[in-house]
Amino acid sequence: MNSKDFFKTKGFSPNWLEDTQAKEEQQTNKIEEQKQEIIEHIEHRKELNTLLAELEEIKSEFNKISEKKERLQDLLKSYSKFVFN
Repeated sequence: MNSKDFFKTKGFSPNWLEDTQAKEEQQTNKIEEQKQEIIEHIEHRKELNTLLAELEEIKSEFNKISEKKERLQDLLKSYSKFVFN
């Protein structure tokens, strides 16, 4: 565009409206992508919280098994003393 055309259009390009609409659409798309990323991150955190709860359950089960193991060892010691003495 030469300076005469630029002056006639008062500084606007012939398709300035389309340009601004395209920029607005790009910004809207960018915002939507950011929202989607945030939602995915939140969903991932929910999964992480679920996994942490499951880990706590596994730890408690492991502790119960350890207690049973110690109890069985004590019973075995008592039984071996009774049988072999």
